[in-house]
Amino acid sequence: MGKNVVRLLSIEINNFKNTRHGVLELASLKNKYLSDEDFSQADMLGIYGQNGSGKTAVIETLLCLKTLMSGNSLPENIRDYILKGEEKLDCKFEFLLRTDLTDYDVYYEFTVSGGECATLEKEVISYKKRDKGSKSFGAKSNMIEYNFQNSDKRAFSPKTRFDKAIAANKDNAVDIMVARRMAEKEKKSFIFYHDTIKILSKVSQDYFDILLTLNNYAKTNLFVIKNELVHNDAISFAVPSEYDDNEDNDMVSMGEITILLNEPTVKPIEVYNNFKGMIERSNKVISMIIPDLSLEIKEYGMQLTQDGKDGMRFELMSVRGENRIPIKYESEGIKKIISILNILAAVFNDNSVCAALDEVDAGVYEYLLGEILSVIEDGGKGQLIFTSHNLRPLEMIDDDALLFTTTNPENRYIRLSKSKNNNMRDAYLRSISLGGQKEDIYNTTNSFEISHAFRKAGKLNVSDKSVKKDEQ
Repeated sequence: MGKNVVRLLSIEINNFKNTRHGVLELASLKNKYLSDEDFSQADMLGIYGQNGSGKTAVIETLLCLKTLMSGNSLPENIRDYILKGEEKLDCKFEFLLRTDLTDYDVYYEFTVSGGECATLEKEVISYKKRDKGSKSFGAKSNMIEYNFQNSDKRAFSPKTRFDKAIAANKDNAVDIMVARRMAEKEKKSFIFYHDTIKILSKVSQDYFDILLTLNNYAKTNLFVIKNELVHNDAISFAVPSEYDDNEDNDMVSMGEITILLNEPTVKPIEVYNNFKGMIERSNKVISMIIPDLSLEIKEYGMQLTQDGKDGMRFELMSVRGENRIPIKYESEGIKKIISILNILAAVFNDNSVCAALDEVDAGVYEYLLGEILSVIEDGGKGQLIFTSHNLRPLEMIDDDALLFTTTNPENRYIRLSKSKNNNMRDAYLRSISLGGQKEDIYNTTNSFEISHAFRKAGKLNVSDKSVKKDEQ
């Protein structure tokens, strides 16, 4: 069997953080009948907007998706993601999945309810099927619908699907119910729970193709990177592999290796070799992006890890000519670039990789950012979703690849209309100043009011100092 390919088509967000409703569609959605050539073309979505307008909500929605489809537990603070005043959040996703013989249009949605103990209340996965060579999908069919409130003898509906699973093996009835109880206890997806997949993937080819492929996609090809890769004392490198070095399993982005900045790092030999290979691959690209820069690993020798495994103690260095310095002394922008470089390379080369990067522009020179994104759009194969404040990409990538947040939480994401005489950057800045879009995209600020507020804050500061001086 050849490699199955998954493409994310759309995201719908309801009552998630500050977004009451929002729909995001990738360019692939415009042409659901994708040829093999289309499956090898980059698909990009840049999300722009002012601070606090729902950009990061998209990244965190995809992080929830990755967590559930990977079979991991939702975090304890998942209730904090529910819009204030609402009882539950709901997220929906559409995928196009290609196998050797069949294309599937797959829909997955989940609902999380709040209360004292947040609960994964509902999951539904459905699909349309299409044979290769056909341009039309069949009727939409529910594969599995799980409902936490449903307490009858069936672990899921529709009844015909459940009965089919039981008919294949009588023991499946008990095994599926046990899987459901364990998933609920561990706050994991019932649909993507490992025992559920193991049982149902043997029932039919459709189940096998869809459940197993999406599970593997979430584990190995969907990368969700929040803007927390670079810290004061550590840096996390996004690695396109199944390996996850993060011991905290709460909504982790699988495929991260964290190294220390303030002292040498000790990693198990297997992890170290993985990291070493990643640095070798990075060096093939980084000098093209940042002239005269390369990376080098300084080894300090073998050392046991905390759990008694053979490990390597090492430090990452940056090299410019004869100068070698620890990476901690490099700029935040360079640290950011090298931390995501392997993921960008994976997006460029693999049509089933999807990377979602929060604040991709943080500390990165705007012209360089525009060049990198343009190269990926023109020659890449995978999917890249990113949030940014940097406006350079608005001049570099296709208009269909851009979404903008609005001030309306009921319709949080839109594509801008623009005249033929201006580019998207000009259209965006003009819309901020003059409006003219179907939704407002900026909460207007007043420079005089800001100036007045600064002046008042300064006077309060002076007053506080006077009080403290009098007290002395």
